[in-house]
Amino acid sequence: MDNPYQRYFLEENPFPIVPIPEERPEIFGANQNALERIIWQLNKVARTGRPIHIVLVGPYGSGKTHLLRYLTTQINQNIEGGLGAYVPHPGPDFISIYRRFVDNIGYERLKKL
Repeated sequence: MDNPYQRYFLEENPFPIVPIPEERPEIFGANQNALERIIWQLNKVARTGRPIHIVLVGPYGSGKTHLLRYLTTQINQNIEGGLGAYVPHPGPDFISIYRRFVDNIGYERLKKL
């Protein structure tokens, strides 16, 4: 048997090779260039008031989730009136996205807005 996972009816190891990212990371340990580019775009939005879309792509384990969670944490801790939320699986429709967004923000924080 070449594949040790085959006896469990699996083709490969079902567990991630890299650790699951922290929920609210305080230290940034991913692609600094990507972080700087996103911050530049967000500053541009703040100056112009014009919304934009940012698409973050990369292979599994490359730091996409870590970057987004770090950015969300920084926005919520360091920008007065800032509202950052990470929605990992937006779902098929607007209601799904909205529910996950509200869940991420938290009911108590939402009441204060």
